[in-house]
Amino acid sequence: MAEKKGAAAKTAKETESKQPNNVIKTEFPEYKGIPLVRSGRTIYYGNMRDPYVIMMQVLSSSDTNGLSVSQRISIQLVKTDPSVPLTEKIVKKAERQGMNQALEISYVWLHRALSDPESMKKS
Repeated sequence: MAEKKGAAAKTAKETESKQPNNVIKTEFPEYKGIPLVRSGRTIYYGNMRDPYVIMMQVLSSSDTNGLSVSQRISIQLVKTDPSVPLTEKIVKKAERQGMNQALEISYVWLHRALSDPESMKKS
């Protein structure tokens, strides 16, 4: 992701370095200090060890100068607890036009959920 309008998105670098005990650490691109992981048309924002992450799905995209640009994006704040039934994992959901709007609301939701997990139980 390229840096836009002061956004804290880093360039997409996936460097691997061997750690002690042969553990491979992969650096993911970040937005405002939180990792972004892409799998096809799905983008996860957050750390899977936290109680919540954001799952974004690109619903539509357009071709601009040979690059695929995301247009419509579905955003979901989801619980990462594997014991929670699938039907109860989604806490909030919305749709936004463009990646910038999607990332901004994702940051706010994730920050609030991780700062005050009790407030999410009432939602």
